[in-house]
Amino acid sequence: MRLRYIFLIFAIIFFFICSGLIVLLKVSRSHRLPITPVDDVKELYNFKKELSKCEDLCNKWAQNKTTLNALAFCQKKVSIDIDGDGRIGQENSYNVLIAVPFCEDGIYCFHIKECGSRADVLDAKGCLINMQKHYEIDNKLPKDVTAKLINERVHYGTCEPNITKWEIAGYIPVKLNNYYNSDWNTGIKYMGPDYWWAITGYNEFISKS
Repeated sequence: MRLRYIFLIFAIIFFFICSGLIVLLKVSRSHRLPITPVDDVKELYNFKKELSKCEDLCNKWAQNKTTLNALAFCQKKVSIDIDGDGRIGQENSYNVLIAVPFCEDGIYCFHIKECGSRADVLDAKGCLINMQKHYEIDNKLPKDVTAKLINERVHYGTCEPNITKWEIAGYIPVKLNNYYNSDWNTGIKYMGPDYWWAITGYNEFISKS
């Protein structure tokens, strides 16, 4: 009987502790500072550390331009804090960096580090070409398997693709006049976090494979 009484007291205490934590979490979320567009990515938390890693991978590729070295650079996801919450590489987080929308978990070395020359460069498009070559030519993989691997390793991220649903202080979504569209249901065309991924050929290659 005494043990039951003690257990009941601990259960009540545990309940109140959990309830208090839930209330604190809701309060902290409601008082979160508004997300504002970023004009200088160099000031973002963890940026310099991640840039250094990308520079090392770029230098390694520049010294030995194999597709394997290209993939090491191209598929390196950058873990930085773009929405100001103090956490890096979070799913479903987003912001606008130098007028371009990004998901926090959809930023790669080729976004923050120029690597190569105009004729031979590892930008988003150049990375797609190198990945296709590595999987299809060097490793003789079928096109559908190549597309699956590329989609798994380089993607625009997990945040809401419809930028009209984003909450960013002072930012007005940019309407586009081309095929690439973040709001597939209504047909309203805005520059969303999937824009760079679509305009450089990833969406087309993956959807047609």
